[in-house]
Amino acid sequence: MSSLKDHFGNEIDESVGYARGKILAGPKDESRRYANGLRLIRERAVACGTQSIAVFTGNLRSFPIQAEDIEMAEEWTGPPQFHADLTACAQQHLSAPPEDGVAVFNRTSAGIIAAVLALSSPGKTVISVVPGGSSHASIRRGVALAKCFLLELKSQQALEVALRQHTDSPVLITGVTSELDVMSEDVFIGCIRLAQEHNRLVFVDDAYGARVRTILFGQLPARQLGADLVITNNDKAGLNGPRAGILVGKMDLVRSVQAKAMELGMEARAPIALGVMRSLQRFSPEDLVQEVRLGQELYRELADRIGPEYVAQATIGPIIREDDVLALTLKRAGCTSHPRIVPSEASSALGALLLKNYGILTVNVSGMPGARVSLRLKPTSEQIAKVGGVAGVVNAVEATFDELAELVDKPGMICELILGQE
Repeated sequence: MSSLKDHFGNEIDESVGYARGKILAGPKDESRRYANGLRLIRERAVACGTQSIAVFTGNLRSFPIQAEDIEMAEEWTGPPQFHADLTACAQQHLSAPPEDGVAVFNRTSAGIIAAVLALSSPGKTVISVVPGGSSHASIRRGVALAKCFLLELKSQQALEVALRQHTDSPVLITGVTSELDVMSEDVFIGCIRLAQEHNRLVFVDDAYGARVRTILFGQLPARQLGADLVITNNDKAGLNGPRAGILVGKMDLVRSVQAKAMELGMEARAPIALGVMRSLQRFSPEDLVQEVRLGQELYRELADRIGPEYVAQATIGPIIREDDVLALTLKRAGCTSHPRIVPSEASSALGALLLKNYGILTVNVSGMPGARVSLRLKPTSEQIAKVGGVAGVVNAVEATFDELAELVDKPGMICELILGQE
């Protein structure tokens, strides 16, 4: 059992970083939540049209190929036609040298898991350095599948001690977490250099960081700083999809990771890889800067309306963490008894109501099993306009909290909201 508890005394499942409840008791229930989210999307699209759905997940999963690209999407003869251009685009985007290898995966999580499996062995300790100390679920799952041990660290000082104690451990560094906690450049550089001094393989999870660290915080690209492998996400922070992971690094290491991914069916097939190339070609740093401006405005308005103690300011848009979702709901309900649901369930129900009533699509209702369950609102100008601008989003969130407060002591109705009917 975990020694960690949330604000309500619930045991936190360390594999996902939040407490399980009776409704969301495990991955199977989270898979049902995802399926119900798809149903809610379908029902709203039928009733109001697809343009009534505004994506606030921070993951814009468009498919940017054109009619003239279709021939290159063919599985056998297509990839040789665009492989060189895709490689050059990925190297340029991640500031990698021309001799670097490039691989594309069907998800960033797939690339991370494949890397852990390829680069470690049973019984090894994998060191993960991450702001806040909570690694992404894919790191945890990769370590579990590899039958390794995971050592999570928050600081450069802790890494120095760990490197002396674990003499052959690869080092995974997360520059920016999915909650948008950003590692300072001094710590980021220091951790890479420490690992290099101890002759360790350095793998950087730069899913957000490849753009957030460099464009918004002026940090140097991880590959330039000496990381052996760097992976980023093709549908986050200014890249608009399709969903995929992009890996660059030393050729022999990339080949090892790619081989493992292909063994397990984790590689991106030709149409996805082609979409990745087009996405990289169309990337504009100004798109990310605009997202940040909108996110900051949304944070200010939302914090002013519901209280700054409940809203965290992230780099791209506001976050209401699951504990705060439940706390604010209980406050509005005037409930003083111990809640009958856990924070992840309150947040997922809130997401379901936002989607059903306002077309606001968030990760806490549409995420895969193990995805973060906080309410994260990451806007773009196109998506926020669908809900009536910043004021429309804030009004929708406040009204939805009031609606959830009416249901918070009715777990049966909460269950139906999250999972749908059997």
